[in-house]
Amino acid sequence: MAKTNELLVFNKLKLESIVIEIRFPFAYLFWDRAGQVFENIKRSLPAGQIELTNAKPGSVAIVYDGRYDIGVETTRLSIACGGHNIDLKQFMNVASNVYKTVVES
Repeated sequence: MAKTNELLVFNKLKLESIVIEIRFPFAYLFWDRAGQVFENIKRSLPAGQIELTNAKPGSVAIVYDGRYDIGVETTRLSIACGGHNIDLKQFMNVASNVYKTVVES
């Protein structure tokens, strides 16, 4: 436990995982547009391997570059990354691209 006069030093911590989840009211239009949203996300991301792991009305799950789990549903968007050597700047770039794409779709 830290003593009261010690500061918590974040630069010594190692990032093991990062998750962003955004919730919104039921997006009824996404129900029919899940495939279109997936194609738009695919086009918006930098070159890399994209695997569609689940697709059904109202839900799309994608793995990007083998380490980014992206899920879009009628009430939420989630982006997660775990493992060694997480590049926070790259994660935020992926998250930003996916967010903009989902909002514009």
